[in-house]
Amino acid sequence: MRALLYPADDKHQKYDNTAVKKLFADHFGATHVKNVQYRFTIPKSLRSSMIEMSPLHWGKNARHLTEAEINQLTTVTVDVDLLIGKQN
Repeated sequence: MRALLYPADDKHQKYDNTAVKKLFADHFGATHVKNVQYRFTIPKSLRSSMIEMSPLHWGKNARHLTEAEINQLTTVTVDVDLLIGKQN
């Protein structure tokens, strides 16, 4: 989805969560990070909705996609770090 919405040299092509992890660790001390990754297929009837509901689509530099470009989005990969901590 990033590749469709933003040019290769745009800052939205990469996401760095270092600041979020540091803030979490500052408030919760010892933390554990669990990476969760999975991929799923998007039915053709839901592709436009998937793009529109994504925060990636809301960016001011996001491209308006053609129907042909939307139909290229057949799968989405979710790759998140789950931060686990205990309140200090």
